[in-house]
Amino acid sequence: MAISFDYVDKLINVSTDVEVTVQELLNAIRVFEASVQGIDEDQIASAAGKEDLGGGTKVGITLTLLNGWRVKFEDRAGPDWIVCNISGGNLVSVDSDNVSQFPIAPAPYVTATLTASASATLQEQGALQYASFDGGVTVDIKSSYTGTGFPKGTPEQPVNNMIDALTIATERGFTRLYIENSMTFDSDAIISGFEIIGRNHATTKLTINTEAEVDRTIIHNSHITGILDGAIEIRDSLVEDLEYVNGHIEDCGLMGTITLAGSSDDAIFVDCSTVDPNKPPTINMGGNGLQDAAITDYSGIITIDNMSGSDMFCGVGLDAGRVYITSDVTAGTIWVSGTGELFNSASSDVIVITNGLLSLSTIADAVWDEDTGEHTTTDTFAELAADILKLLGNDVTASGDIISILDTDGGIWRQYDLSSDGRVQL
Repeated sequence: MAISFDYVDKLINVSTDVEVTVQELLNAIRVFEASVQGIDEDQIASAAGKEDLGGGTKVGITLTLLNGWRVKFEDRAGPDWIVCNISGGNLVSVDSDNVSQFPIAPAPYVTATLTASASATLQEQGALQYASFDGGVTVDIKSSYTGTGFPKGTPEQPVNNMIDALTIATERGFTRLYIENSMTFDSDAIISGFEIIGRNHATTKLTINTEAEVDRTIIHNSHITGILDGAIEIRDSLVEDLEYVNGHIEDCGLMGTITLAGSSDDAIFVDCSTVDPNKPPTINMGGNGLQDAAITDYSGIITIDNMSGSDMFCGVGLDAGRVYITSDVTAGTIWVSGTGELFNSASSDVIVITNGLLSLSTIADAVWDEDTGEHTTTDTFAELAADILKLLGNDVTASGDIISILDTDGGIWRQYDLSSDGRVQL
């Protein structure tokens, strides 16, 4: 690129090229000012910028042409017009009175443009840094990074300790932590009101000790065990051997024993399931406490244990599964509904409601296993079946649980014992 200087008309001439950058202009100006021709002349331009803002970002260049200097692209012969451009920064020109003027001089058959570049500011840099965190601080105890200076805490440089993570979160206004690997939350984990997102329940096992502050915390995509504070929300996780105060556990697999801590607020389980059918989970109701439990849309096997408060309530809605009530349930009310089976070893003082439970035995009981008199009740299925048989020329008699179907001659055609679920034909 050929750049020359005309001190008479104060023009910086750019020959043949159709584009020049602000940095190239600045380099040429500084070389000429230091040359034999320019060393005794007034300064052509001043420049600012390129200060390091951190994270590899620098302030853009602003080149100010002084005392009326302008840039001129070489004249073209025409008749076609040539588009020429100055880019890569900001170009300003002022005359001898320091009044701004357009920094590009006209030339025949040349259309000159200036692509302005807004310099990066500290505020813009802060916004770029904020976006690089993806909405939260990344923590990986296997990482080698400590400290709080940017880019520590980003996915590229996760910090390896909770103190640095929470300091970064406070400084930047985050309430979300991304946990990459398994770790234990101790007294340094003051994460009340935070959202914790693990990589997945196989990679991220969170052991929460009693010293950790996890009130009103939301946890996703993790394997969780330990002791929780109140108003916790756990989603899409594996929950094992947990002391649980209250809140929601939703779309989770359950293992081990989940012990309710006696809060006055309900413990709610939604769309949860058994992880290992050979080791089904147990809900320990906490003895004679105040806390009720609502378990809805549950799939698999679950055990209800240790419930002794007369005002306590536990409701289980089965998608498909089995509920065991142990002999340590001695008081209160348990309501089981949905599709599945109930195995009840509770004390006779416990109110167990199964009106909404569908299983082979409950369906058979509802249809057949009643006293003989119930099978002749008007509008029942059995009474309708008897009427159909009569219409076919048969008669039906009953003695206890034995129903006899007579043929047209009054002899016994078929006999059934209805005292069995199998309705045994005699």
